[in-house]
Amino acid sequence: CYKVLARAAAKNGPSSAEARLLDRWERLGQAKIAVQIKDEVEDDKEFPDEIELYPGVAARERLAKYRGLKSLRTSEWVEDEDRAYEPEDWRRLLRVPDYQGSRSRFTREALVGGV
Repeated sequence: CYKVLARAAAKNGPSSAEARLLDRWERLGQAKIAVQIKDEVEDDKEFPDEIELYPGVAARERLAKYRGLKSLRTSEWVEDEDRAYEPEDWRRLLRVPDYQGSRSRFTREALVGGV
């Protein structure tokens, strides 16, 4: 129906009724798009670690940058490849001046019942 109205308006120039109908169709389309975007945002909040796989792209290509580890404990961890994506203050925040002292103090507080 929208395509027929749009073609008629393009040929003859839109009448006021046709213009109102076209405007209404456009607003409905925008409202549907807004609802779809809202649903996608809610889904992302509910499932933040889920990714979209599109029909035109092979999953093997889409997920090529991810590698599996046989063991998280014994596998080699290459930190340099992730450095470009780190937040600016990351290295500063990871530095703890007196690690052993802080660790023993926090452990002692936790055992006493502070945490």
